[in-house]
Amino acid sequence: MKESMAKYFLALLMLLAAASGFARGAPEAETFLWQLSQPGRPVSYLLGTLHVGKTGARLPAHYQRALEQSAQLVVESNADELAEPQYAAEAARMAALMADTRTLDQSIGRVRMFALNHVLQQGNDTIALDGSSRLKPWAFWLSVQSLYSPKGYSYHSGTDNLLIRQAKAQQKPVIALERLYYFNAVPEDKIRRSLDMLIRHHRTILAEQKTLVADYQANQAGRLWQDVSDPEEQFKYLPVQDRAFWQHLMYQQLLVERNQQWLVRLVEILPQQPTLVAVGAAHLFGEQ
Repeated sequence: MKESMAKYFLALLMLLAAASGFARGAPEAETFLWQLSQPGRPVSYLLGTLHVGKTGARLPAHYQRALEQSAQLVVESNADELAEPQYAAEAARMAALMADTRTLDQSIGRVRMFALNHVLQQGNDTIALDGSSRLKPWAFWLSVQSLYSPKGYSYHSGTDNLLIRQAKAQQKPVIALERLYYFNAVPEDKIRRSLDMLIRHHRTILAEQKTLVADYQANQAGRLWQDVSDPEEQFKYLPVQDRAFWQHLMYQQLLVERNQQWLVRLVEILPQQPTLVAVGAAHLFGEQ
């Protein structure tokens, strides 16, 4: 069994390297969708997604066809799962992990919470921040990062969520590769300074999100890769004292280490039946 799994693992590594061209860094073609094929194995697809999109957006036709030709959908995470009865115990663990004995006014700061409320009202989704909520700063920060989008754009219209809804409509299984536990170790002082950065630069950040969506819709994979692979560009608004931390978290932990963990799962999943694997586009770039 171990020898067989090792063969699958090596085959998958070669498949992904050959399909996406990310072994040499920059993408070889201006696309985010790749077909994975190997003799004797089901044909599957690898799709780089964007977690935000224009409100009311629909899946591009070639993404829709890839889903229709697949028996199941694999995504990074699926928060909707936790509402299902079979995941009740895991949902309870997640809720306990996110809960805090302090209020957000105490952990984040009342003045900062007031400023954030003003900033977030300028985004698309109305987010009312209750300073009396007892939520861990990392969980609060993750919610803000996920939901803060320009007017006319939304996390709910991101490629991942569009695919999940379509897969459910087609009664196809949706498999999540992970849960969002990896942010719970982010130091609170760095979270507070990251929120301060959002307060100071929120207009520019919203404008950059629009540019990102436009590049993705135009299949500008090379341009997106250039931005993602440039830490100075990615962390230009963060305090200098925090940049090394966020660079390690974003590039090493969130990209490289997660890719390695996902490969172990995909080795088990892909040989079974045709599959559409949809993960953030940044995971397709770089040598690892």
